[in-house]
Amino acid sequence: MNLPKPSNAEIAEVLERLAALMEARDSNGVNRYRVRAYRQAARTVERNEKDIAGLAMSDNEKDLESLPDIGKSIASTIREFVGTGRLRLLE
Repeated sequence: MNLPKPSNAEIAEVLERLAALMEARDSNGVNRYRVRAYRQAARTVERNEKDIAGLAMSDNEKDLESLPDIGKSIASTIREFVGTGRLRLLE
């Protein structure tokens, strides 16, 4: 089954939803840096002219991680969403 490739805007929306969920579940502010990281990554993805889904499916894992605000963990999250159309963290 071939999934339609998500747009940068769709990927950014998922990252923002994840940040909002983390923020809502974290009553003592422990994850505020992680929340901020996901929001910054969402902005980077949304504003980027490159095809983020294409980078996520590239054989070179470093293609996605070379973008500002996209580290290993967030890149893995993006790859999961692009590859499956969903995120375990949101389910």
